[in-house]
Amino acid sequence: MPKKLRQLKNSRRGTGPGAQPRRHIVGIGELLGRQPLLRSLEATQAVRQDWLEWLGRRLPEALAPHCCQVLFRNGELTVFADSAAWSARLRYALAELETAIRQRDERVTAIRIRTLAAG
Repeated sequence: MPKKLRQLKNSRRGTGPGAQPRRHIVGIGELLGRQPLLRSLEATQAVRQDWLEWLGRRLPEALAPHCCQVLFRNGELTVFADSAAWSARLRYALAELETAIRQRDERVTAIRIRTLAAG
């Protein structure tokens, strides 16, 4: 019958034979920054915010606060308004800005206006 190996109680504390060396503690921000998916989401969020600010400067003062979110995907610029009434007004305002939008980014092939769901 083989002998049982003696457990080293000190190995858990980082001393004694077979103990693991202490590792550098990494912050949560650095861990999240290593994830490629999160980096791409961060870049996408920056593009959204850039479009939202750009439109906010060019839309009428009464309409700009009701433009909630902007998405740019596959050449399609989708602008969200906070209600159906503001969505209709936004549709006319964006029709006037269409040439400026296409000059800003020639990849824009379509402009859509949507109402952001409540809740």
